[in-house]
Amino acid sequence: MIKLRFLTIIALISVFACLPAGASAQTTWTVPGNFATIQDAIDSATVVNGDTIQVAAGEYSNPAGTAFGPQNYAMSIQKELTIQGAGNNSDPAIGTVFAPFSAGGQATNGAVFMDANNIVFRNIYIDGQKNQDQATGQVVSRGFQAGGSNLLIENVTVVGTVHSCIELNQADNSTLLNVTIDTTVVGYNTGNNARGLRIGEIVEEFRDFARHSPG
Repeated sequence: MIKLRFLTIIALISVFACLPAGASAQTTWTVPGNFATIQDAIDSATVVNGDTIQVAAGEYSNPAGTAFGPQNYAMSIQKELTIQGAGNNSDPAIGTVFAPFSAGGQATNGAVFMDANNIVFRNIYIDGQKNQDQATGQVVSRGFQAGGSNLLIENVTVVGTVHSCIELNQADNSTLLNVTIDTTVVGYNTGNNARGLRIGEIVEEFRDFARHSPG
């Protein structure tokens, strides 16, 4: 298991690392409450850049066999939003657990796809194997695939993916804070293209990086 207490990614062309505060929050929406699912809230025309989606403790997923966005992910965020859970605890009684379904063929390429600037994603536990289709053996390959600028992934745990936990592709001026990634699950792909953390960007600075071995 790898624990990233604080990791800042800075493109070489940047002079300062800026925490992605995003646009000023305009409205806070609740799941459940205003919307039944996280994706319903993200996709709603009434939810606009700068808004916050507050997700209560509990277990959430995509509909079985359904994926979203251009990369076929269980959750696709293409607005400048804050997605905020109750905590990254694996117990849905006290934490917000996102456990994607992988049933119905290769339903999802990953759990969360980000393709916008100023996204904040915090206080959520992602379990890539809990809702795995045992009959077909389909799995969730990636935890995050993220592009854009000024992203903040904070207090997030990613377990159960089999290819990579977090991929930051051209995600400059972005921050990972108190992130735990687990590559020790059975079936994890240890090939050359598989990484717990994959950064497709020039990195100038790592700060307070720590690796914790399992056991």
